[in-house]
Amino acid sequence: LGREQDGLLSDIGILASTDPVAIDAAVLDLVSERAGQSLESMSYASRDAWVQIHYAEELGLGERAYELVTVA
Repeated sequence: LGREQDGLLSDIGILASTDPVAIDAAVLDLVSERAGQSLESMSYASRDAWVQIHYAEELGLGERAYELVTVA
């Protein structure tokens, strides 16, 4: 993701977390923010990427809530 020369979206940087659900939610949010459209609309419009994130949260694998911290 993030290869600006491809014209899809600008570089979203490197994300790290001990919570797999939070990092997936952050990626979806950042991609949507940078691209101006959802990841689903850019790939599979009939699929909702948030379904698996909600389910993972229900299973106790992590939480959707996250805080972005910039490290210089």
